[in-house]
Amino acid sequence: MAAGESSTHFLDVRVAPDAEVDVPADVVVSSGEVRHTATGERGVSSEGIPARYATAGQVRAETVGNTLVTCTEPENPEKPKNPWPWPWWERPPAPESGIDDPLVPPERSTDSETDGDPDSGPDTGDADLRRTPADTEAPGTEGRGALDDLLGEEGGIGGEEPEFDHDLPGIPELPEHEGSDGGESGTEVPELPQAPEETEGPDAPEDGYEEEPEEDEETGECAQARDRSGDRLDNDNWLMAPLDDDRDPTTTSSSAATWELPEGGSVRWAGLYFSAAGDPSTPTARIKGPGMASYTTVTATDVRSAELPAYPAYQAFAEVTDLVRSAGGGQWWVGDVPATDGRGTYAGWSLMVILEDPSVEGHRQAMVLDETSAVFQDEVGARFPVSGLLPASVPATFDVVAWEGDAELGGDRVLLDGVPLDPREGGGDAGNVFVSSARGANGDPMTFGTDVVRFDAQLGRESEIRISSGQDALLAGAIVLTAPMRT
Repeated sequence: MAAGESSTHFLDVRVAPDAEVDVPADVVVSSGEVRHTATGERGVSSEGIPARYATAGQVRAETVGNTLVTCTEPENPEKPKNPWPWPWWERPPAPESGIDDPLVPPERSTDSETDGDPDSGPDTGDADLRRTPADTEAPGTEGRGALDDLLGEEGGIGGEEPEFDHDLPGIPELPEHEGSDGGESGTEVPELPQAPEETEGPDAPEDGYEEEPEEDEETGECAQARDRSGDRLDNDNWLMAPLDDDRDPTTTSSSAATWELPEGGSVRWAGLYFSAAGDPSTPTARIKGPGMASYTTVTATDVRSAELPAYPAYQAFAEVTDLVRSAGGGQWWVGDVPATDGRGTYAGWSLMVILEDPSVEGHRQAMVLDETSAVFQDEVGARFPVSGLLPASVPATFDVVAWEGDAELGGDRVLLDGVPLDPREGGGDAGNVFVSSARGANGDPMTFGTDVVRFDAQLGRESEIRISSGQDALLAGAIVLTAPMRT
């Protein structure tokens, strides 16, 4: 450099495990005979969370995820008159009456000969409300036969063969009778009344029968919940079962999410997080990217557990940089993570990718912070300090991964320096952030118990991100943050 010129350089510093706490580091810069020592503002802090990964350059992050469980429609879709209150995690046992389930009526016998049999027990009447009773007599006939209605009051048959309107539904052709060749053969058959012409309303079908409306295969409350509608959105309302969307017979659970690699971009780092109810010792997951013929099994290198109010839960991490770098952007599938089925349980995954993007302006820093903390009715919650890492007052973007969020339980918030933030997208707001909504998820809008949410914020030198809860029980997972390294 010539005299009077200035330059900015960025250094990646690796901190030794035995580094002294709160001692600022010295950096020596030399060029030829010129030598200068610069002292940092602060040293290693004993508080905070160590970064899982950090880098700088023309970088940004992409975070996606999805659930691995879904609700199941109950066998009896009718709600009980006196439902038991939440949170009863198991259905109350049936009384010892020989009936498997007190809420489901016994099957009614279809054998008509048992109606008068004293050994068959009392008549159950309409005990099985699901079966429509058969019509024993057409309304309005009052004992008259159908043939009497067709032939009139006299009911005689003879004389000339009547001309029948074959367009009328349900009237068969009468067989030929002796003497029907035009000669006299008895009582004259009256003409049948013509069907009245419709003057209003929809056109009648050509065959005389009204078309039955097509039944909607997904009209139950579970189908509504998966579509983020209805009044039973939370997994606490349902018996949860594995979601298996990939049509691959080798998987028992699977779901997909999509992210895009920018033109000219590359993958610097990628990490897979997965979490579920349970406490496995060495959890594994199966992952498949674009163009891959089959799944690859990855084993977690870091597993942490926490206690939620109803069950233990875990979060596992596996680095998948080489795999993601090879396959690139597009649709990614994850499945077969260890999980516990049952009422109110969850299972899901999130893929974090740090990208080199030529379209990013300036020099930016990206860092991944993860923590497995249960947050339940806790206004302080889980803390993610980012003090001293960034210049003052810079615009930043960060993604938050959390587990077991319920849409119908409010009060869960993401705060920056004590101020609640509104998510950039998804179904939540500043007062109820974690509503089972995951960025990039393919399939149903409701991602039961899995949240991947993006925020925009203005960070300062002493900023802290917190995840708190007023009503909901959450498992704080991970944060990936990107921000400029200079103002």
